[in-house]
Amino acid sequence: MSGQTKKKTIIVGFNLTERHPDERHDTLRSLKQSVLPIISGGSRAGGRQAGWVFTGTIRSRVTADSDRIAFSDQPNQDHAPVRHSVTLRVAVPHQRIDVRADTPDVVQTELQPLGASRYRLHVSPHPSLTEGPFECRIAVELIDEDGQRCPGREIRVQGVMQSPLRALPAALSHGLSPVGSSPDADVVLAAATDGWVLDRVEVDSPHVSVRELAADGRQFHFRVRHEVVRPGEQSAQITFTYRNADRRSRVGVTSSVTGETKRNGSVAGGGEP
Repeated sequence: MSGQTKKKTIIVGFNLTERHPDERHDTLRSLKQSVLPIISGGSRAGGRQAGWVFTGTIRSRVTADSDRIAFSDQPNQDHAPVRHSVTLRVAVPHQRIDVRADTPDVVQTELQPLGASRYRLHVSPHPSLTEGPFECRIAVELIDEDGQRCPGREIRVQGVMQSPLRALPAALSHGLSPVGSSPDADVVLAAATDGWVLDRVEVDSPHVSVRELAADGRQFHFRVRHEVVRPGEQSAQITFTYRNADRRSRVGVTSSVTGETKRNGSVAGGGEP
């Protein structure tokens, strides 16, 4: 009938997991959202006064004082495990919380209760990790009063597992050198513990030679000579293998040089003839 009012049911939903970065650690957050219906033709229903304002308080299940754990290059295969901790707060009734790493062989976790709604999560790299970068994500899940598993927080873990030995420097640059010359530079291998002995040295270029100079406690000194055989950039990889009573460890060093040709009694690019 003409002039009869038609009623519509509107369902409004909000994604409560999205939050401003400044609110990511807040247990309670304010909600205020305006909703304006639009009718056919693009005009707002009922003029400027139509619509609704939704207000309330959002209660997070789990908050953490940090969403990221960065071990940097602290972990070392010959040192005691490095441990970092994050404090968790639960703001809803629950039976317990569980923590699970997406790659369990990367980190070890320990959950320490601090009270009815606070926990401390301890994280350390797994002792069996090989040398190099590592990364994983830890899911913090809440078991509610009905036994249902609910998502809580996700904590990202990153770091680099260091070798028991470290090269100083890890890259040797001989700079600009005339073709036919053989510049050299020294490198030191520093061990974190005693008991390491040299097993072998491997070089992937016949134009690079390595000579052992001295061993001083946990430091091993070498001289690297790089023969310049052609103009332009050239590089080689040197691999030092050490062993102790338990295992072997490999350390890589890069040697690079840029060759210059002589022109009219002088070296191209400058320098002495």
